[in-house]
Amino acid sequence: MKTTIYFLLTAAFLLTSCEVDVPDVDREAPTFAFRITGDGFDHTFQSEDDFDSFVLHLRRDYEYDFLFSGGDSGGLKDLRWLWFDSSSRGIEIDVPAEDRPNGWNVTSGGYVWYIGDREDPRSGSIIAGTFIPRNGYLSGMMDLEFFAQDFGGQSGDQNYIEEKLKIVIGNHPTEILPVN
Repeated sequence: MKTTIYFLLTAAFLLTSCEVDVPDVDREAPTFAFRITGDGFDHTFQSEDDFDSFVLHLRRDYEYDFLFSGGDSGGLKDLRWLWFDSSSRGIEIDVPAEDRPNGWNVTSGGYVWYIGDREDPRSGSIIAGTFIPRNGYLSGMMDLEFFAQDFGGQSGDQNYIEEKLKIVIGNHPTEILPVN
């Protein structure tokens, strides 16, 4: 419950996409949150999680809702959710063009990407939509990659965070399982 409240407060803050001043020096790495709901499942993955310790099982051909957000007090330059598989059909995503906030690009070929503007820096952004896991990849497991990067202050030394969420798509309940 505490995580959900934290996420909702963060999302509300990010929805405002506040204009910020890029500081002289930025030593703080940006953060991200990825919330999935559907099939009786509701979980928010955060940049602080230990992504190497678990795997997410998703039900094949089931529609899930998602919220993806990122932020940095010194301005968010880049926020990405990527997935790659042999056929680019492992995930079918739907975010209608009219529902995409400024700065966001979405392709069914493997990415959801926010590009910030140094001339008009924002503290963060959020996007929502749906996705359907398919079984268009060969290995049985694939990664959802998350990346967030700030402007790095006036010095240009950019901070970033990068994590990979292992997923398995199949005819099984949606759940998080420990890595063996």
